[in-house]
Amino acid sequence: MFEAERITYRNFWLEQALAEEGDPAPAPPLESERRCDIAIVGGGYTGLWTAIDLKRRDPSLDVVLIEKEICGWGGSGRNAGYLLNM
Repeated sequence: MFEAERITYRNFWLEQALAEEGDPAPAPPLESERRCDIAIVGGGYTGLWTAIDLKRRDPSLDVVLIEKEICGWGGSGRNAGYLLNM
């Protein structure tokens, strides 16, 4: 079976932010039950903005965002947004 190579490239904005702030310490893995009103899996544009919007609408909501890497690490941090005229 083919095993994908782990991507280590970081975009310019992430490199700049981490150069100023330093690499965040890894969070411990989730090992027990965690209750919340809303759980969002994925810290890309959609996940982050959904969490922000939910808290703006109802600050009493317990919103949990779960992300394996640094937020914005996946497609949200790598998409250059190119459009081609065909």
